[in-house]
Amino acid sequence: SAIEASAQYKQLTIERLVPDSFPAIMADKELLKGAIINILGNALKYTPERGKITFAVVNHESEVTFEVTDTGYGIAEEDLPHIFEKFYRSANPQITTEMGSGLGLSITAEIVRLHGGRIDVKSQIGEGTHVTIAIPKEEHYLGRE
Repeated sequence: SAIEASAQYKQLTIERLVPDSFPAIMADKELLKGAIINILGNALKYTPERGKITFAVVNHESEVTFEVTDTGYGIAEEDLPHIFEKFYRSANPQITTEMGSGLGLSITAEIVRLHGGRIDVKSQIGEGTHVTIAIPKEEHYLGRE
């Protein structure tokens, strides 16, 4: 719901694939929410009008995944290894025209790491991006390996 007004303005379709009851995980709710909103915000920012964003929560045996898929501009193969670096921004004109500091994905990756999770990004130029945040179900003390 955090991005719905902006999505309506851009005439984007948002699809939610979430279970009726949310799976239990040990997490800092506000930090994790911030990480997910950042990924959704990027999907919104880099998806052209009339595109689609899908948000899914998937309950696996040992982890819960939050998945965001968009029909946006996509990320170039040469940019993918750098997207979690602080202040990194693609030279792609479709990206540089949007406001941003290059910190969002770096912060998001750190939040996921603190939860003992992982973040994975798959993308193709002109086809969109799929981001998966996986958080383990077992108890994890933030910041401890």
